[in-house]
Amino acid sequence: NTTLHVKFWYDHVEGNDGKIHWKIRKRDIKYEVGRAYFRLENLLDVGPHICKSLFNAVVENLTVFLDQVSFDEMMPEKL
Repeated sequence: NTTLHVKFWYDHVEGNDGKIHWKIRKRDIKYEVGRAYFRLENLLDVGPHICKSLFNAVVENLTVFLDQVSFDEMMPEKL
């Protein structure tokens, strides 16, 4: 088994529904798998297999986080 460490920074913002949501600073999200480090915006460059593995691990371990953030916000910003 490989341990996945996820570090991310966020701000609390009030949404249109009046509820407080997490605004993820996506450029600061970092993944550490073993001795390999990945920044969020570079995930698409490391190949589909590791992307799928990382995403599955995030889904499994950060369900609360994912419940509050749309999938679009998890994706790297388009250039």
